[in-house]
Amino acid sequence: MKRVEIELEVLTPMFSYGDRKVVEFRITELKSLMRSIFREIYYFENLDDMRNKEGYLFGTTSNIDKSFKKESSIKSPVSFVIKDNIKRENIYEECILPHKKDKINPIKCIKGSTKVWLNMICKKNIDVEIYIKLLLQVSIMGAIGRRSRKGFGSFKINEIKIDGKNEYQDTLKKNPIDILKDTYKNGEYSMRKIEISELEVKFQEVNNELNYPYIKKLILINIKNDRDYLQLISNISQLTHDRVHEYNDFTEKIDNKEKINKNVLGNCNKQLKRFASPICVSFWENDDNKYMIIKELNYNYIYNKLNIRGENEQQANKDYVNKYVEELIKIGKGKK
Repeated sequence: MKRVEIELEVLTPMFSYGDRKVVEFRITELKSLMRSIFREIYYFENLDDMRNKEGYLFGTTSNIDKSFKKESSIKSPVSFVIKDNIKRENIYEECILPHKKDKINPIKCIKGSTKVWLNMICKKNIDVEIYIKLLLQVSIMGAIGRRSRKGFGSFKINEIKIDGKNEYQDTLKKNPIDILKDTYKNGEYSMRKIEISELEVKFQEVNNELNYPYIKKLILINIKNDRDYLQLISNISQLTHDRVHEYNDFTEKIDNKEKINKNVLGNCNKQLKRFASPICVSFWENDDNKYMIIKELNYNYIYNKLNIRGENEQQANKDYVNKYVEELIKIGKGKK
């Protein structure tokens, strides 16, 4: 049984809570994020293949069928333990809607720059590298806690030790795209094929049977080292507010703008069944550079939920999503 020690560093305020709303770094949220990213970026032949692979890596109560094994109710073969609880000096109060700082009271959260030490333990028959590579991928394109799709709860991996030996030092120094290249193949699991152009990564489309929020594209913006994460999040929060309330002529140049359903970017109508925004923003850094990362997920399934039909209507909503992404890029590049 291999033991992996991981030093993780929180980059932006993390609004994560346990029992009685006590601020804490939650293992359940980290594992849930790993499971979610696994679905988003890895290759699956069909729905059964996805369920089988996911079940073996993370556990399941459903039947799993492989050529060499058939089981039901498989426990997760990986477990995480936090070595130290979050210290009091690493908890402070921040406004979860920073563009409304003067109107909303701040709430407790984990400070950026807080370090968290984890132990990861795998069963003997599971290759620990699978989870390490997935964790590296997750740190680039995911975040934890409330408002994690708007930049809060971003984190990076500082150090990885396997059975006491420092590993992955060279990988951790690389830029995000090179890390994705290094972790592309993961034993019998592999990411979907990618195309890289400058700082954009496009992922291969999936089988039509798999109409769920899989990743379509990553946009990586190299931001200046002196730029403040919280100010960037505030700008993103303001942009989201503007597009919901149609301020600053957000839809002015979009054809057939009357056909736009604002909920395509995540529910702003509380009467609808909740689904999350297909556009997510996170932050990542290494010793030399800082990055703002925009992730675009498949949102065709949202068209069905919102009854968005017809070529003109779908194009108007696609233009609306693209407009939001364009404005996010301007924020990252300091043009807004």
